[in-house]
Amino acid sequence: MLARQVPRESRPPDHVHPTSHRPCLGRPTATQHAPFPEYTSGHSVQSAAAAEVMSSLFGEVGFTDHTHDARGMAPRSFGSPAEFAREAAISRLYGGIHYRSAIERGLDQGRCIGAAVNAVQLRIA
Repeated sequence: MLARQVPRESRPPDHVHPTSHRPCLGRPTATQHAPFPEYTSGHSVQSAAAAEVMSSLFGEVGFTDHTHDARGMAPRSFGSPAEFAREAAISRLYGGIHYRSAIERGLDQGRCIGAAVNAVQLRIA
């Protein structure tokens, strides 16, 4: 039986995640599932769209992320916005949230959205 054939009311974790699968975000329970579709990955779409726009505005420049300094975590350095987007996207695979196909299609969608945003001619008042 495929996971998509299981009725939503009865979604035991082993139908969606085999017992051998150990996601980095912890083992889901019968009531703990992401409240959004698996396909496509929203993080992938949003990250790729943002990277496309940032690259258009600032170029393919590297940067260091200090978001979690206060938590005692080391800064993260990226060679470009696209590199950051790819890492944000693949984290969804490691977390057991999305399959690779949803991540790859999400990155494709995000790049298309970013290109569409870049094509808009804004009037500055």
